Amino acid sequence: MGEELALSRLAVEKSDRLYEDARILKDMRRYESSLSRLYYSVFWIITALARVKGFNASSHKALINYINRIYVVENKILTDSFYRSLKLHITKVSGFLGTKKRL
Repeated sequence: MGEELALSRLAVEKSDRLYEDARILKDMRRYESSLSRLYYSVFWIITALARVKGFNASSHKALINYINRIYVVENKILTDSFYRSLKLHITKVSGFLGTKKRL
């Protein structure tokens, strides 16, 4: 569990840095870059949740589905509306950034 916790903390730290970058870029009116950093900030936070449980995702889709299964369906720590919102926003941001992430 010690290694998983350490990896989770690193993911949270990375998320924090990316969130701060997103804020700075927004203030500079660099909205597309800000949105990209914000997307990855969220990605690293949910990666931290997965790492706590020892899960290492092979894709963004696998990560989102794992979070849903473990934290929403099985343990009811997060709500189903959280999962639906996360899935919706990641799909919208991916479309805006021109990527093809469809969950």
